[in-house]
Amino acid sequence: MSNLPAPKVSVIVPLYNGVEFLDETLESVLAQTFRDFEIVIVDDKSNDGAFELAKQWAARYSDRIRVLTHPDHANRGASASRNLAMIEARADLFAFLDSDDTWPADKLAEQVDLFARHDELDLVGGAALYWRSWTGGTDKLIKAGHRQDIVVPPVETALHTYPLGAAQAPCPSTLMVTRELIARIGGFEEEFIGPYAMYEDQALLIKCYLHGHVFMANSTYCQYRQHDQSVMAISRSTGGYNRVRRFFLDWLRSYLQRNNITDRRIRTKMNHAYRLSGNPARRLLARIMPR
Repeated sequence: MSNLPAPKVSVIVPLYNGVEFLDETLESVLAQTFRDFEIVIVDDKSNDGAFELAKQWAARYSDRIRVLTHPDHANRGASASRNLAMIEARADLFAFLDSDDTWPADKLAEQVDLFARHDELDLVGGAALYWRSWTGGTDKLIKAGHRQDIVVPPVETALHTYPLGAAQAPCPSTLMVTRELIARIGGFEEEFIGPYAMYEDQALLIKCYLHGHVFMANSTYCQYRQHDQSVMAISRSTGGYNRVRRFFLDWLRSYLQRNNITDRRIRTKMNHAYRLSGNPARRLLARIMPR
């Protein structure tokens, strides 16, 4: 595979269990109308057969799919898995896909076209279908960001989009980001593991918002599978949201200080978020994160 030309897009798939979903997820990638991609799966010590199934896919599509593990096949969390995949990836555009979600067939094509039309663009996200019909529930389409179908300059998205603003954050499986931006901001923050994993995507996103040009499309870019084993579902059921949010805010305060980010608007948003980090944060969560 190393002798092949570098693809345009690397599809980054962290894998921890969920063997029952993986076939459908990978099929949705292989059905893309845009064909110049590779798939990099990092298994995070799955114990339900997902690792073995992923290797079967890689054997069948050896020119397109790779399966990696951490040293000693350790369990490191989704952030570390995504970071390893990006290190090993060969493309200059990264598209993230959780191993239980799926994509519509034109997802990659539309996003690659957006990057081609906007030279300054660093990150593209979009709407997600919160997918409950797979178990007989009712689906809900959720748009991301405070402005759609326009390039938004650095900082503005951070002011208006969760976790500091009221607009809906994009689902990770809708995202495409440049290698250059990831190199500038340092990738995912690997301390967001265990109970704090519900904020691993928000830690990356807030860095992207602060440093990059962002485009949130009206288009629907993923089916975001809803089930009771997701990180968000577990956090809600255990009542740990406020503690996790405070951990994130403390991390963000330190990040802003380390990077000498002194924008007064961000400081104001941070102060407001800290005031809401007790019981009122539950009302904030209910308002901006769909059930």
